[in-house]
Amino acid sequence: MLHRILLENFAFFKAEEVEFSTGLNVITGESGAGKSLLLKSLLFLMGDDGDYQEGTAVEAYFQLGQEETVIRREVKNSRSRYYINGRGSSQKTVKDLLSQVILLQGQDEKLKITRQDFQRDLFDRFVGALELRKSYEEIYLKVKSLEEEIASYLQSKEKEETRIKLLEEEIKSIERIGLSWDEYLQVKSRLEVLSEADKVNRLVEKILDLLLKEGGVLESLSKVKKLSEDLSKLYPEFEAWTENLSHVLDLLTSFQREVQNKRLDLSQEEIDRLNELVFQVQILERRYRKTYKEILEYVQDLKEELKRLRSSEEKIEESLKTLEELRRTLQELGKVLTEKRLKGKKTFEDAVMGFLRELGLERSVFTVDMLLEEGRYGKERVVFKFSSYGGDAGPLDEVPSGGELSRLALSLFLISPPAETYILDEVDTGLSGQSLLKFTKLLKKLSKNTQVIVISHSPLLASAADRHIRVRKEYIGDMPIMMVEELEGEERLKEIARLMGKVSESTIQSAKELIRELSHV
Repeated sequence: MLHRILLENFAFFKAEEVEFSTGLNVITGESGAGKSLLLKSLLFLMGDDGDYQEGTAVEAYFQLGQEETVIRREVKNSRSRYYINGRGSSQKTVKDLLSQVILLQGQDEKLKITRQDFQRDLFDRFVGALELRKSYEEIYLKVKSLEEEIASYLQSKEKEETRIKLLEEEIKSIERIGLSWDEYLQVKSRLEVLSEADKVNRLVEKILDLLLKEGGVLESLSKVKKLSEDLSKLYPEFEAWTENLSHVLDLLTSFQREVQNKRLDLSQEEIDRLNELVFQVQILERRYRKTYKEILEYVQDLKEELKRLRSSEEKIEESLKTLEELRRTLQELGKVLTEKRLKGKKTFEDAVMGFLRELGLERSVFTVDMLLEEGRYGKERVVFKFSSYGGDAGPLDEVPSGGELSRLALSLFLISPPAETYILDEVDTGLSGQSLLKFTKLLKKLSKNTQVIVISHSPLLASAADRHIRVRKEYIGDMPIMMVEELEGEERLKEIARLMGKVSESTIQSAKELIRELSHV
């Protein structure tokens, strides 16, 4: 419900506050006084584009549930700013929020009842199918989402199967080496050890070769010793040299045994095997331009991708089963929804026709067509059709008369109020006599369940108001200033009398009688 509106520098409203009550609020005033500007302030609040001056601001107070909500739009530095409860917001958020609680109908606008979604919601709410339809819609969206998911998978299935094969082959080519990073480090460490051992053995072999080969050091030294012995027989002074040669020979023999003991047992097969492993790793490193550790991490990424692709196959199989179940449920819900709509269709049409007759449209025809069209909202499309003169009913957007459309709207809203606040701008235009009286009484009836705000020149509507608001225009020099005031007592009677055409004792008395008569509606 709308509690009040604050206007700051809005058009010719400088600083005005307008308060509204529950029930029927009627706004009157001279032509050009600015009545419609009050409603335009709500359009401004919802994001209406226009040439608004610097410092323009509109603030509205609503009762939403148990809490009061304050919505504001202001123009500062040539930019619009939106606020909800003092916190910055967006135009879309503000408009969506207001659209939920306000139905705003200007005299030159096409009514919302011409919209397909509005007709569908109104009808389903009346026949008690709204929650059922929401369940249908929820499942319908799930079905469509699954269908798109499955179609997308099937479209890319061939590519994914090719990708799976490539991943499997690449993973296999890398993992055929069979080494983890730690194992690879151990292989390299072992090869270093084996390399040192091989170096030792080569040195041993060279030393032994020099010592033991034919004509080698030991053999030659033995011959020298033997010749020295022969020489010492001729020259005794060579006995000492022969003895020294004998010691040298003994030392070399001991050296030879010690060197032999340093020879290590090596497996050439092991060395070749380990070298082959390192060679294969180096091939991979050159191919990928990564270290072996980075390549192994890359393999894990490939495995994750492979796992995801394989799981998508399993997921699609599950999705196909789920889709089949959802389609069955959707068909069942759709059948129940159709039955509920068909069952309530005649009651709804009769109720609307009853109110139309009360509003002076005795020859009118109103029907609800249910066109076979399976979709998001059921197995059929709900379409309202109307004719004011008894001919073939047609779609509502083809109704030429705004007054007739407004009366149809009122009939529909009396059956199923569409919002917490219903705002109308001079929709009683073209009504008079008994038709206007019936319209007034029905509007008063609607206001018992929905806050109604009406701009009107009708003394009947003004007399039925729970709150009567007047907009007037004054001048300060050449500058027009618009002001808003609530009317009570004598001032209200005078305003109703003015609406009758002339303020006099008789029109004031008529105003009193109208207020008294309509207070019992």
